[in-house]
Amino acid sequence: MGSTPDILADASLQLYGHVAVDPNWITLTHDEIKLKANEKDFLPRLDERTSRYIFLGPRTNLASVLKLEPGASKTVFFSCQLPTDLPPSYNGTTIKYFYFANLLAQKTMTSEPQSLKLRFRVINPASGLYSTKLRDLRDYNYHIKVVELKSNELNLEDWYAKAVEKSMLTINDTNIRSTINSLFKRHGHTVSININKGEHRLVRFSVEKTVFQLGDVIKGTFDFAENVIPCYQISALLQIEEEIEPKAANTIRSQHTVKRIVNQVHECTHETKKTHFTFHIPIDATQSLQTELVNVRWSLRFEFITSVSWNDRKGELNVDFTPRGSEILNWSLPIRVLVPSYPLQSNFKFLTTQDPKACLEV
Repeated sequence: MGSTPDILADASLQLYGHVAVDPNWITLTHDEIKLKANEKDFLPRLDERTSRYIFLGPRTNLASVLKLEPGASKTVFFSCQLPTDLPPSYNGTTIKYFYFANLLAQKTMTSEPQSLKLRFRVINPASGLYSTKLRDLRDYNYHIKVVELKSNELNLEDWYAKAVEKSMLTINDTNIRSTINSLFKRHGHTVSININKGEHRLVRFSVEKTVFQLGDVIKGTFDFAENVIPCYQISALLQIEEEIEPKAANTIRSQHTVKRIVNQVHECTHETKKTHFTFHIPIDATQSLQTELVNVRWSLRFEFITSVSWNDRKGELNVDFTPRGSEILNWSLPIRVLVPSYPLQSNFKFLTTQDPKACLEV
């Protein structure tokens, strides 16, 4: 006698996103998205003081009364169009944007449903250009597609690439792509800047470009060959700055900005003619983004330890070369980290990396 086939009564999927904040920094407005009665057992109930839903997609059926012979499998391709104004995924200090796919499965109609929460990443090119403000999504069309793949059909990556080829960009998407490409072209050349202390040159700084994408390398050069004031040490820092929007800021705080260092390097430069640094922007870092709650910016920040200098009554420069005669000069350069294309075909493998431990037993 053959083995008894496995039966799955029902399997469904629901996408959702929520924002979580530190209430000591940000005050959230009332959450207008409420869970339905059949969703409360399988979706998290959020603390209205610290969290709220960004969007709640419809629950979509993936399979019903599915019979599988021992050792057999079934592959289902699911796709949908997310709202264009969603904030990118971001794990910040004062605020976090999270997105999840909630898989619900039931072996029999009378058995207890089991759920599995899978986190996914959202990258929104538009959020690096202007502030994305959430709107009413109750009537939003997600253009959901569920397709059962046959064993002799394309694999998932090929299926995705084929779906992208058939997708049509809206006028807004086309404008966003054009604007981003223009920014990369306009700011994709070497920039050289004289950094002065008062009226006198300290160093000439050069950077290959000022607009980057995730995964890029930042290369900077310091040229001291024609400096007038000695520089004993430099510190270069790549940092992310969170600036809370005034309307969302907690009124008990006077400071509404938090800075986080991504990478840093320090070097003694006494009698140095030229030096350089290299920073790597992580592929899993956040892009520059603006939302109704926060503005996230990138910058290069520098700290120079220099000799004490002053102009005398005759206007001539005087420099104290003793070890105790040093001062600190701070200087920064804003940069932008954008998403270059829409959709992101090149990042598909990265975005769909699966956790081998993620499984659902029913």
